[in-house]
Amino acid sequence: MKRLVIVVLLLALAVPAFAGTHQDVFNVPCRALWPAVSDTLKNSGKYWVQNIDNAAMSASYNVGGGPAKRTISVVLIAQGNSCELQTQAGAAPPGHHDAADFKDRVTLSLAKLQNARASAPARPAQGSSEKPPAGAALTNADVVKLKEAGLSEQVIIDKIKASPTQFHLDTDDMLQLRHAGLSDGIISAMIHASQRKE
Repeated sequence: MKRLVIVVLLLALAVPAFAGTHQDVFNVPCRALWPAVSDTLKNSGKYWVQNIDNAAMSASYNVGGGPAKRTISVVLIAQGNSCELQTQAGAAPPGHHDAADFKDRVTLSLAKLQNARASAPARPAQGSSEKPPAGAALTNADVVKLKEAGLSEQVIIDKIKASPTQFHLDTDDMLQLRHAGLSDGIISAMIHASQRKE
C-alpha cells in the first residue's frame, strides 16, 4: 500500500497540473480593472503578449520558456459594479500557479493605478500653458506592435530615441524580439535607450 501511495504522489508531481478556468471577482467596474490588467501584461517583464483587445477586454499571453512555455487567456466579465477576471490556463509544471500569480500582479497594479489617480494633481484649466504629461514608457510589446503595423525600421528607431522606455532585454527577451521579426538595428536602439536610463 505504501508503494502505491508513493507511486501516485510521484506521478502527480511529474505530470503538469491542468489549471482550467480561474475566476476572481474585483470590487471595481471592469473599465477600472482593465487598465490594471493591461499594465500587468505590458510592464511586468514576465509575460509575452500574443493578443490584446481593449474593446473586448480580453488578451492572451505566453509565460515561461522552452518546454515549460504556457499560453494563457484572460477576459473580464462585468457583474454589476464588480468585475470578474477569468483566466484560462492550460497545463503548468508543478509549482507554477499562473492564474494566481497573474491575479496577484493585477491586484498590485490596480492599487498602484488607484493611488496614482488619488494623488494626481488637478487638471489645469482649459487654455492653461502647462504641458500635458509625457506618454507612457515604450515597452517591448509596443515596439513589436509598431513592427507588426508595418512601420519602417528607421521610424521605429526614431520613436525609440524620442520616447521614455521601459524595455526588458535579457537573453530570452532578445530572442523573442528576434522571433517577432525585429532587426538588429531596432534591438540595438532598444539596448542604447535602456543604457541612457542607467
